[in-house]
Amino acid sequence: MMKTTAKESNPAKSARPSKRSDSKPDEEVAVIVEAQSGAEYYMFIIDFFKIEKKSYVVMVPYEPDRVKTKDDEIVIMHSSVAKNGDQLYVSIRDKKELESAFDTFFKRFEESTVK
Repeated sequence: MMKTTAKESNPAKSARPSKRSDSKPDEEVAVIVEAQSGAEYYMFIIDFFKIEKKSYVVMVPYEPDRVKTKDDEIVIMHSSVAKNGDQLYVSIRDKKELESAFDTFFKRFEESTVK
């Protein structure tokens, strides 16, 4: 399980994706903290959607000096809010559910680029 924190804030209190001043205005950068190890990962949040009442988030790694390419890794995770207000992201372990989430995302992506 992972949660987001704002790097500048106390991780115990802040759980929302943070806006970075060096990112584009429409891009959110989340600091993902792995619950067991405490490892931090910076990710662009590129989409949110629901399938049958389950919420999902789509992210790509954020590396400030790297140019984005078509081959960037896409990460799709369950998204939920804990009782304390922390935003939680959990890996999808079921292959069929993961395929369904990817299919939904790619359909949404194709629809948004066809215009």
